[in-house]
Amino acid sequence: MPRKSKLAKTVGPHDLQKTEVPAPKPPGIEADAGISQGVELQAKRLVHKAGSADEAKKMIDAAVGRETASDFREDAFAARWGFPSRAAMMAKSQPLFESDESDWWATEIPDGRWVVWGQDDLSASNKFGSLAEARQAVGDK
Repeated sequence: MPRKSKLAKTVGPHDLQKTEVPAPKPPGIEADAGISQGVELQAKRLVHKAGSADEAKKMIDAAVGRETASDFREDAFAARWGFPSRAAMMAKSQPLFESDESDWWATEIPDGRWVVWGQDDLSASNKFGSLAEARQAVGDK
């Protein structure tokens, strides 16, 4: 008859099982913050420019307030290009330049072409076949 080792321990149904707990991650290690790297970089720049996260949040809240407020000129501009509202037009718009200081936009209008406009200059008249064509035409000036 084989002999049982005194070191071997059998686990009964009522014995407590030790569960492994993962080691906590150091602060700032969270890899997936749910935002793209480009957006995260812009957010970090804004916090740096503002001086603190609270000041950056105030700036964002102010910008969102202006973005959602009605602006007669931009509402009329949106209607001119076939949009029911300024918000609908902005949903089809992209910043024309990567610069943080630029307020020029390219907007895909309902017929599939693109117009270029600036918030201080709502006089868009040229239509372009693509976003790349619009960027090239404006960049050539």
